[in-house]
Amino acid sequence: MRNLIITCMRNEAPFILEWVAYHRSIGFTDFLVFTNDCDDGTDSLLEGLAEAGYVQHLENPWEQMKNRINPQKGALRYSEDLPIVAEVDRILISDVDEYVNIHVGDGTLEALFQELD
Repeated sequence: MRNLIITCMRNEAPFILEWVAYHRSIGFTDFLVFTNDCDDGTDSLLEGLAEAGYVQHLENPWEQMKNRINPQKGALRYSEDLPIVAEVDRILISDVDEYVNIHVGDGTLEALFQELD
């Protein structure tokens, strides 16, 4: 199973590594990260993670979109047409300060979904 998190970030460098590592450890396989207006190294860190294959990092295109509402909604609209969205089994929209907290089985996504079946 492929599990994707889509998120938007702006100046989140201190939190990225822990957040990605935690969510990978519980079963998320893919990360799609949109950024805009970062000046704290967030973009550089995400580019390194992308080169290593841990995330996909894109500059948030929301300002160029018609009827732009806000960065998050713009990124989500844009992501609808990306191949990765069609390739995965499950998608979570999350912020970098939000953690999936599972209290069944071994604490993984698979344990959670087995419990729900």
